[in-house]
Amino acid sequence: MAVTKILPTAHLITSANQYTKIPFQFTPENVRDACLDSIAVGMPEIELANSILGGYPSDDGSNNFMAFEDAIPEETRVTSFYMSGGDLRDKPGDYSHLMIEQIRFIRENFPDCTHFNMHPPVAKYGGPTDIGDTAKASVATWNHIAAVVSDPDIFLNVHNHLDFSCHNGYQVVQFFDEVVKEGSPQVGICLDTGHLHGGLSEKDHPLGYKAIVDKFAKRIYFLHLKNRVPSFDRDHDAPWNPETDIWAEEGGKRYGGFVPIQHPLGEVDIGYTLETVAAHSEIPVVPAAIEVDNPETHPMNIYAGAVNHLRYVHKVMTSQRLGHAQMEKNIHERSQLLRKQAREASTPF
Repeated sequence: MAVTKILPTAHLITSANQYTKIPFQFTPENVRDACLDSIAVGMPEIELANSILGGYPSDDGSNNFMAFEDAIPEETRVTSFYMSGGDLRDKPGDYSHLMIEQIRFIRENFPDCTHFNMHPPVAKYGGPTDIGDTAKASVATWNHIAAVVSDPDIFLNVHNHLDFSCHNGYQVVQFFDEVVKEGSPQVGICLDTGHLHGGLSEKDHPLGYKAIVDKFAKRIYFLHLKNRVPSFDRDHDAPWNPETDIWAEEGGKRYGGFVPIQHPLGEVDIGYTLETVAAHSEIPVVPAAIEVDNPETHPMNIYAGAVNHLRYVHKVMTSQRLGHAQMEKNIHERSQLLRKQAREASTPF
């Protein structure tokens, strides 16, 4: 069996937060800056959010999607989009129609984009642990979307996000089971390592992290790489340390970010995940989006640490294999420019 290539990718959905006071409020400028951060470390592939498709208010008050398209550097390759969750309770056809339109539009404007990571939808079925009917309805909907779009190069991947329809490990596994049993070959799994850790305290699922990765590796088509999400860990009774987990503020009143994959106190077995997916995934290339969101550290520096961690610890390479000297030069030049911009704007860097 051929070994699947793991391709590090920039997760702009989180790293762009560095450039805005309101999390996930995207502008052409913060998307451009986040792209330049990832290019500096040799990672031109990015994942965007479908919320940018609403455009950006232009001077005449209209929404101007072209402002985003024009802001993305020429070297950048938009290879994936995160698609917001829909609502299957009353009019599931509306959700399907919207996704079909958006996927076609994205493919037309970003032809390198082949992965669409689907947020679990809201549905009316199921209880605290059993959401089998929700999973069935969701996978059937994604099968329909893939069939109507009729593009053999795309993949729709369910994300194990811990909200809406997925509150614990039992529910995540039901979604994954349904993908394996009933999903078309174009419907797979976007495994988020941090969310999986946060939803797998002993009360949430007896299988445990590694057993779930083993069970579903063949249908893992995309990875979101982060060590932990302390706020989710706390909510799900998984271990977290209020003295070291600076991202988990008391009371959880503020969106606090993630623990990156290279953090020495991380508890997720990133190496096991990468090796297992590389050995068993059914597709030749699995993008691995590095999630970067730490209020205390600039994302470019975390990207640099993550890229080197993947290279030297896990033998996973970016598409542009920059040497130390070139990466150091890129980061220095980018840092100088950011400092200059900050001085001109009279804001601290």
